[in-house]
Formats: sequence, structure tokens, C-alpha cells
Amino acid sequence: MSDGKLEKMDKDFSPQVDQLLPETESLQQQGKLQEALEKLLVLEKQARMAADQSSTGRILVQVVKLCYEARDWKLLNEHVILLSKKHGQLKGATTKMVQEAMSHLDDTPDMETKLELIDTLRTVTEGKIFVEVERARLTRMLSKIREDEGKIDEAADILQDLQVETFGSMEKREKTDFILEQMRLLLAKRDYTRTQIMSKKINTRFFKEEENEDLKLRFYDLMIQHAMHEEQYLNVCKFYRAVYDTKSIQDDEKKWTEVLKNVILYIVLAPYDNEQSDLLHRIYSDPNVSKIQLYNDLAKCFVTNELMRWPKIEEIYGSTLKETEVFSPKDEAGQKRWSELHKRVIEHNIRVIAKYYTRITTKRLTQLLDLNEQDAEEFLSKLVVSKTIHAKIDRPAGIISFQVNKTANQILNDWSSDINSLLGLIEKTCHLISKEEMVHSIAKAIAEEQSNAQIEELTQRTEEVVLGEDGKPLSKKALKKLEKEREKAARKAETAARVAQEQAANEGPDVSAGKYGKLPMNQSQERTGRHREDITKINASRAGETILFRARIQTSRAKSSKLCFFVFRQGVSTIQGILTTDDDKASKQMIKFGSNIPVESIVLVEADIVKAAEDIKSCTISDAELMIKQLHIISEAEPRLPFSLEDASRPESEMEKEDAQFSRVALDTRLNNRVLDLRTTTGNAIFKIQSGVCHLFRDFLYKRGFTEIHTPKIIATPSEGGANVFSIKYFNTEAYLAQSPQLYKQMAIAGDFNRVFEIGPVFRAENSNTHRHMTEFVGLDMEMAFEEHYHEVMDVFDEMFVSIFTGLKELFNNELEAVKRQMPFEDFEFLPKSLRLNFAEGIAMLRAAGVEIGDYDDMSTEQERFLGKLVKEKYHTDFYMLDKFPLAVRPFYTMPDPENPNYSNSYDFFMRGEEILSGAQRIHDAKFLEERCKVHGVDMTHIQPYLDAFKIAAPPHAGGGIGLERVVMLYMGLGNIRRSSMFPRDPKRLEP
Repeated sequence: MSDGKLEKMDKDFSPQVDQLLPETESLQQQGKLQEALEKLLVLEKQARMAADQSSTGRILVQVVKLCYEARDWKLLNEHVILLSKKHGQLKGATTKMVQEAMSHLDDTPDMETKLELIDTLRTVTEGKIFVEVERARLTRMLSKIREDEGKIDEAADILQDLQVETFGSMEKREKTDFILEQMRLLLAKRDYTRTQIMSKKINTRFFKEEENEDLKLRFYDLMIQHAMHEEQYLNVCKFYRAVYDTKSIQDDEKKWTEVLKNVILYIVLAPYDNEQSDLLHRIYSDPNVSKIQLYNDLAKCFVTNELMRWPKIEEIYGSTLKETEVFSPKDEAGQKRWSELHKRVIEHNIRVIAKYYTRITTKRLTQLLDLNEQDAEEFLSKLVVSKTIHAKIDRPAGIISFQVNKTANQILNDWSSDINSLLGLIEKTCHLISKEEMVHSIAKAIAEEQSNAQIEELTQRTEEVVLGEDGKPLSKKALKKLEKEREKAARKAETAARVAQEQAANEGPDVSAGKYGKLPMNQSQERTGRHREDITKINASRAGETILFRARIQTSRAKSSKLCFFVFRQGVSTIQGILTTDDDKASKQMIKFGSNIPVESIVLVEADIVKAAEDIKSCTISDAELMIKQLHIISEAEPRLPFSLEDASRPESEMEKEDAQFSRVALDTRLNNRVLDLRTTTGNAIFKIQSGVCHLFRDFLYKRGFTEIHTPKIIATPSEGGANVFSIKYFNTEAYLAQSPQLYKQMAIAGDFNRVFEIGPVFRAENSNTHRHMTEFVGLDMEMAFEEHYHEVMDVFDEMFVSIFTGLKELFNNELEAVKRQMPFEDFEFLPKSLRLNFAEGIAMLRAAGVEIGDYDDMSTEQERFLGKLVKEKYHTDFYMLDKFPLAVRPFYTMPDPENPNYSNSYDFFMRGEEILSGAQRIHDAKFLEERCKVHGVDMTHIQPYLDAFKIAAPPHAGGGIGLERVVMLYMGLGNIRRSSMFPRDPKRLEP
């Protein structure tokens, strides 16, 4: 009889199970566990084949119990897997077995055993909907274990894979609890984007039920943390308000008071718009606000259309608010929020001024705002751009107008409601003109009849009368006061003249006349041909020489009326200059002039070279200094700069000192004033090094027979076939900015240019605000035909990078040291023959270090960095190549690996664990290329000219694209790609 006919399908095996269970327990107690399990397995098969779910479930549970009581964890794991894989295993029985095994997890002897059992149960439950809840709970246990081990990232990754919102068998409360745990771990991992996405899975209406208040408070606590990181103060206020509206909070006065304080503070911190204004007024109308007097008064300031003076705000509220976590001066975020509050006060004042004034002078505006002219204009401009107010600035006149421009229809409607009233006005005007002409004719006749004597008498009386501002004669008291003011002004002028005379006498005759001053604007009036010195060529051996040079004044320090020190700068080179009084050569007037020249002005200097008494450490030229003989301004800088070059050039080590009193110039401030930032020795050096990379790249390839090409940047179809592309209007059609020159490089190879390269802009419409992404960057692209194997191309890349790294050390050592003085970095390590690893080897290294990743998974940014760290520890190099990437993650034109079709003949190069080059062997066979297009869903009609190039035969070829700014950033460890881009473009920056 076959196995399928052992028993009828509807037979109940409960009696056999009832008899067997005590028997197996007895056998287990006698140490005959294996015999007991064999008996159970025989009966299990019979019950399973008969579809007796209840009996099968009892048997599976008994198997787990016996293994547990025998403390044979290995056997337990084996039988759980074995029973779950049985053909036709019943779902209910599997569920009971898993639940029984889970009940013993806390009784495992050690963590290793517990992890093995969890892994077994997760394997058994994988992909099975009927045990999805059990799998979710097991996954949460595993995540908690990893978190307790300090592996936050791994814990978050494990838990976030669960899509619990789709689990039909899980209760809503448990689902919400799971999602909150996922959010908490993502926040701990600092993955704020995924935290935001995860929060959308929770329906906040679920929190209206009182029994779910604990989950509600957890949810809004996490959302507050997220919004605080993103500085979304309006959202922070909303979330605190949701907490405030919770019953358990409302029942406790101490709790709602603290929450309401935060509600008020964050609503006033939020940038003004209609939503913010509406919410602020609703919060202020809450009766409980009046119970917190100070906070009530603060909110009242912002809902009342009256000016707030910042010094007074600081005086009244400063001490109390700075005791809160929101504005704590002990942490940088609190200080920043206090600065944001100052901005909100200024913006409120500008809105009030715009409400009550139609026009105002710039001077008066700065007085009302307690700001200088530049800052007042900056705040005003921001509010205009955001369309909060309407304003126009007339800088020459120093007047700001808040009047809104009217449309032609509005102007016409204001002038006249209809044509009839317009005609009536014209008629009335004509009548008044006629009346005026009659009055004037009569008055003229009367005037002519007056006698000359009467006219003279009237003139004399008029001259004796002094009129006031109102046009009426002044009183005797007013006349007396006016006379006193005239006498006071005369005395003041006399005193000023005397002081000036005494000062001139003290300074003595100006023996330096003609040796200093501001030169006329250079309009190429003349050409003397006199040699002007490069200060880098100055040293102590040239002492005694007189030189002429042009430079910027980096700093000037007047020690007294007789002595002033200067630091002159050319590029990254600096030298000290000294101006001191001399009976025949330099006067006090000259020193006074020199000390008042604004820094960053360009000057023409004649000076004698002298040997320095000791090394001048603050300048790049340390063994020589200059005794100034003549000093003239060629181009004068504004006295007020956006930031100090001294602050912008200060080493990071000084900024990190606990007692540091210096101003740190933020990166955004530098980029907003990029021209000034480029004058720092560090900024200047970075872009000389960037230029050096391009030069070394081009020089290396020229020597190896490459041809430089220039491909179009306006193209008819996205070059990579993706969505991250900028579209532009091109006459009557749509065009795109090139994402890379890839297709054109290959077409050049097909055109028998066997080796080509290009240096040009690349455009990527990626909304990524990271430290290494930009929407426009410079690509160093190379493509070449090879003879037998694409590794020939990797060899050329290898030699090229080694040549560039070596060249930078040899040719740009001074520039590298200049950068290192301000932003210290570890020297870039590389091997004479660059390290090459296969992708599979990289995956193996990550797994060995505890990272969970599939064979064909694309590495995340964090995993790439971690692999770079492992490579550095093992091979002592910051540069390496990773070959044979999975085919699924590469573009359609990538050649598959001949041995394993899951891999491809493609590679990425890495510096300090971050990708700087992506490349591959390209498909050169036309038919195969069309096949790959179909696999990737590429519309071939859009790239037909590219495909046609291969139909007329093309040689095997490979290449790659390098991000110039990434190479520069990573070589010097700058930390942000915007530092290595002269005028960076990203999703938030389109200027300067």
C-alpha cells in the first residue's frame, strides 16, 4: 500500500496521540529521547497525511517540549526545520510549533544558543503569511539583541525590513508599537529621511482612544526629535500641541505647563507665514497661556503690531528663556535657536514697519531694527523674496518704499470710476482755471495801484521778522534760544579748528608727501615698464634690495602713531611689512594713512628687504621682512567685509579649544561670499591643487596617445536613460543637459579614435543634499579600445591615479601644507601597484566584520565607507579598485561577466572609502546591445544614432568617469564636496 493511502483523509488521530504523548515523556526521562522522537515522527506523518491539524499540532509541540526538557538545543533546531519542511505540513501545526519554541527562548543557556534558535525560527517563518506575526516578534528580539550589543545600524536595518502595516493578523496596537520601534532605531541611526517615511504609516486618528495615549506620546516624542533635527520649528510646535491635547497631560498641571511653554517658544521660532500666524493667534487665545505670565507676554509681543527692541527683549526674557533646553547657551543648538529668535524679532519689526510706513529712509530703518545697513537690507530682501512683504530699495537715495505696484486697471479705477465722472472732472477743472485767471487779473490791478512808499515799508517790516517752521514770526524767547545755538555752534567750530591745528603741529611737517595716498583709477594711462616683484622669490639672502610689488593687505596693526605692521599677500604667500617714522622718509601722517587702509585692499608698495631677527611664523616667508618706503592704494576694499579673513583662515584646532573666543565662519557664509573665501590661503590652495589634478590627468593621457574631445552638453535624450536629468526648452522642442559624455565617448571609439578623454561639466538632477553630491560637477572621462581584456584599461587607470597622487605630492607640497595648517588631514596613502579586489571579496570582508549583505546587493554608502576602513586596516592604502560588480546594478551598455552572468565586467574606484570613479567594459556588439536595451526597458528610438554606430563595427572598449571635486575632497579629507567646487551647485544653491 502506498504512503498516500495509509489512512483515510478525515480520520481523527486524537486517541493515538493521547496514548503516545505520555509514553514519549517516559522515554525522554529514561534518556531515550531519540526513540521518543522517532515514534512521534511516525504518528506525525499519519496525522499530517490525514489532514488532522489538531493532532499534528500536538505532536509538533511535543517534539519541541521533549527537546527542550532534554536541553538538547541542537536537536530542537534540527527538528523544527525538519518538521516545517515536511510535504503538505499543516499551517496551524507549524504555527503551534513555532509558538512553543518561542516560549523557551528566555530559557536558553547562553546568547549564542538563543541566537541560533531565533535564526532557526526566522528561517522557518520566512515567507509564510500565517506566521508573519511570530516572525515579526522574533525579528524584534534579534534587533533588540543587536542594539544591546551597540550595533545600532544593524538593529535598525533588521527591524525596518518588516512591513507590519500589511499584516492582517496583527492587532493595530501591536502594529503601531512595531512602527514606533522602527522609527526610534532609525532616529538612533540618524536616518531622518526613512524616519519621515515610516511615520506616514501611522494613522494619528488611532491615538484618539484613551487606551492608546502611551503610544501617542511615544510617537510625538519621536516626531519632535525628527523635526528638531530638520529645524522645522512649526512642526515641532504642532507636535508639542498634540502632546498638550492629551488627557493625561491635561490632568497634570505641571506637565501641561512645561509642554505649553514649548508650544509657545517653537511657534515664535517658526518662520512667518499664514499658517504660522493663524496657529500663533489660536495658541495665544488659549486660557492656560495667561497662567504662564512671561510666556503670555512673549506671545503677545508677536501677535501685536508693535515694534520690539531686541535689547529690551533680551533684558526681559533672556535670563528665563536661557534656562530652558530650547535656548540653553550650553549647547550649540540652543545658541543657534537664540539667534533664530533674534531673527524672528527683526522680521516681525519689518512687517510692522511695512504695515505703517509707505516709505522710510534706510537710516531710520536701521535705527528701528537696531541693525547696521547691510544686515537690515539682507533681512528686508529675504522677506521680499518670500513674498511676506513688498518693498523696493533706492540705494542712491537711501529710501525704501513699501507701496505695492498697481496694475493698469487698478490705476485707471482709482483715477476714475467711469468716463462720465472723468468728463465731469475735466469740466470742473476748466471752470476753476477760468475763475483763477479772473482773480489774478484783479489782484494785479490792485498791486499796481499801491504806492512805492507802501511797498518799501512792507519790505522793511518783512526783513525784520524771523519766521519759524510754521511760517509764523518767532517769539522773543525763541529768538533768544536761536541766538544761543548759533553761538554754541561757532564755539564748537573754533575748538575743532584749534584741535586740528594742534594735531598738525604735533605731527610735524609731512616729509612723506607724495609717497603715499590713493592712486587714480588705472585706465592704462601709462606703462613705465618697472619690474614688479613676486614675493615668493623674496628671502633673507636678498637683504638690502629695494623692490616694487603689488599685493593685498591681509592685516594691519598700528602699534603706535610711529609704528605699523602689515601682512601682505599674493595668492597663498604672505610676508610682513613694517612702516615706521623717519625724519626724512616716513611721517606720522603716512603711518596714519597706512593703518586706516581697509584689509583686502590692493596696494602698490616700494620697500627694502631686510633679514628678520627671528622667524616670522605667521607668514609663509619667515626669514625676511620689508621696510616700507612708499605705499599707494590701487583698489580700495569696502571697510566692512562679510567675514574676517583672519577668522576664515584660523586652524580648526584653535576653534576646538574649550576657551576659544573666535568666530567660526560657516560653510554657507563662505559660499555666499565665495570670492572673499577664495582669498584665504586654504581656498586658494585647494583650487590650485584642483587645477593640478586636471593638468596631471591631461598630461598623463597625452603621453599615452589619447585624444582630447569635446562632446555636446545639450542633448536630445537623457544620456543615462534615467530620471535624474535637467530638461530645458530648446526652441520648439525639449532638450536635456548631459548626465555624462558616455555615449559620445563610445561613438568616438567607433569612429576609430582608439583613445579619447574629456574634461567637462556633468549635470545630475538628483535632489541629494549630502556631503558628496552636486547637481553640476566636473567629469574627467576616459575611454579606450583594448586588445584582449578590459583589465588593460584598468591598468591604464591604475598608472594614471598613481601618477596623479605622486604628482600632487611633488608639485603641490606647499599648497597641501597650507590646507593642512587650517584643516589637518592624514596623508593620502596609496600603493605603487593599486589594490584590486573582486566585488565578492569585498562582500566577504563585510560579512566577516558582521555586516549582513547579499551576494548581489549593491553596497550602501555606509557599507562602502566601512569596507574602505577594513581595506585601510588590512592593506594600508586609501585607494583601491573593486571589480566585477553585479550586473543588475549597472547600466544597459555594461558587458556581462562571461563566467557568471550575475556579475559584470565593471568596476568602481574608491578613495578613503568613497567612490570616485565608475566604469566598465561596454557592449560593442550591436545585436547584443539591443538585447540589453530591451532587458532594461530602454526606448531604442531615443538612442538610435548611438546604436547605429555599433552596426558598422566597433572595437572592444572600456572606460570610466571620475568626479574631479570628489578626488580633491577625498585626497585632502575636506569633508564636504562644496569646499572643492569653486561655485557649487546643489538642490538648494544656484548662486553666486
